[in-house]
Amino acid sequence: MDIEINLIGQEPKFSTPDADSLSNFNQNEPSLFDIPESFPSKLDIRMEDVNEALIQANPGLRIDGSELDESFLLRNESENIGYTYELKSVEQLNGLISSYKEHLEQLSGEDIEYYDKFIEAYEKSAETCDFESNLEAKKAFLALKKLDKYGYDTSAFQKHLPNHIDENSEILGQYSNDLNKMKKISENDYKYNSALEDFYKQLYLSDTVYCCLNGDDKEAVEAEARKMYDAEDEKYSDNLQECYELTFMSATYINDIDNEWNNWELQILISGDCEGEENQYLPQDLVTLHELYHAKQATPGEPESYNDRRYKELGAVMDSAVRSDEIHKKLNNIPMDEIVEYPKTFTTTSGEEINLGRLVNEFRTIKETNGFENWEQVFTSEEGMELIKNYFGN
Repeated sequence: MDIEINLIGQEPKFSTPDADSLSNFNQNEPSLFDIPESFPSKLDIRMEDVNEALIQANPGLRIDGSELDESFLLRNESENIGYTYELKSVEQLNGLISSYKEHLEQLSGEDIEYYDKFIEAYEKSAETCDFESNLEAKKAFLALKKLDKYGYDTSAFQKHLPNHIDENSEILGQYSNDLNKMKKISENDYKYNSALEDFYKQLYLSDTVYCCLNGDDKEAVEAEARKMYDAEDEKYSDNLQECYELTFMSATYINDIDNEWNNWELQILISGDCEGEENQYLPQDLVTLHELYHAKQATPGEPESYNDRRYKELGAVMDSAVRSDEIHKKLNNIPMDEIVEYPKTFTTTSGEEINLGRLVNEFRTIKETNGFENWEQVFTSEEGMELIKNYFGN
């Protein structure tokens, strides 16, 4: 199956899936969205065409990272579709907790144990975390809102859908506060904002993540990528294989429209390896880790925002590039601090051309020296911001 929505750096190319592929996909229900009866049949089509087909089949669907039609976004906003999954005040959550306690007699012991864990996690985190950045509060809100929405009848809905990421998933939102910090700094620092925009265009809107690895070494590359995937899997209580679905495209979807047939959920689809030009490629496990990075960035309950794309892709693409660089160096016995000259360069504000290998090393050094957990922390550190401003922007 070779149709894919590639959100990792190059302009995507599509080919029409065969009937068996779509049929097999539909058997993997439940799914966040329905597959339209047909996609545009051109071999090389615009992302907008595929989006339009998906949107027509799924009113309210928003696609993270893709070229959504602006009129569609404005139409949704003008119709005031309810984004009611976003927690905005402690009163909202406390009201749901009070209502939950009033309806305990309608719930089984198993249900009470399930929902109490969200409340307990929130109350414990509230002792050391402010409400605005409280991840457990947002997850508790989603769980209790769903319960309240269905009148405390737990037989009317599934607490968790297979291959979906929601409030039950530990991986959800792990980097969300750092991403939100990055957005706030950008909003108040013009030079940083301009630099991030230039950095995003040169890093994401190109073949950056494909140029480190060669398809001739697939077996060895895939073995190293699997080690990275397994190491990530060990960090979380989630079984990562239950957090995504293997289908005909790679993308991350957030369904955020409040209506009678869905709740706030995130779904990750993985098509397999992503290939660039001249035998360059990104193995499936790194594609998966890229999309799972987006799950860590997502704030539980927040609606999808096309304007957030540049912030999200900077961290996710840098993660893919650094992992690819590490695999390349390991397979070729190259020291990690040595700069590899890859077929990808960036043009700085001074007109200097710097290689991807140099950029990767510099950002990795900042991350490792400071013990940062993610790339958002790197990009908002004093050293990271200085590097970005020196290289990019106006």
